Amino acid sequence: MNREESWTLEPWHIRSAFRKAHVHVPEQAFTMPKEPITGPDMELEGKEFFTTVTINNKERVPIRCRLHHWSTKLEQRIPPVRDHWKFPVPIIFSTDKEIAETLPEIIPPVLIPNEGPKHLRRGITTGGIVPSYKRKRKRY
Repeated sequence: MNREESWTLEPWHIRSAFRKAHVHVPEQAFTMPKEPITGPDMELEGKEFFTTVTINNKERVPIRCRLHHWSTKLEQRIPPVRDHWKFPVPIIFSTDKEIAETLPEIIPPVLIPNEGPKHLRRGITTGGIVPSYKRKRKRY
């Protein structure tokens, strides 16, 4: 969502996110949360909300969504979090806790010290271990 201009979350925003994941869903298939989500509001960054997708006018499936702010100005962009869907985050509306309990639990992956992207290494001590890609190689 735009970080500079005011907005209210609408079905076409969700449709665009689905299309970005190569899933094409008509706008009328989405049921938005009862309470409107407006912004820009950095308090909502990375938090979850739930919407419902109706498939073939028969089945209703709850969908877990996360809010992410975007800026056209490079200095204001929030760095992406790799595999963000693998980590549990707070829910925007407390009324959505019932829906969250019906969906599979998010279990974070085991992180190896000093391996992987820096933003996933927070709070991990190295214990003097140097990863193989950082070791100095001998030249013959």
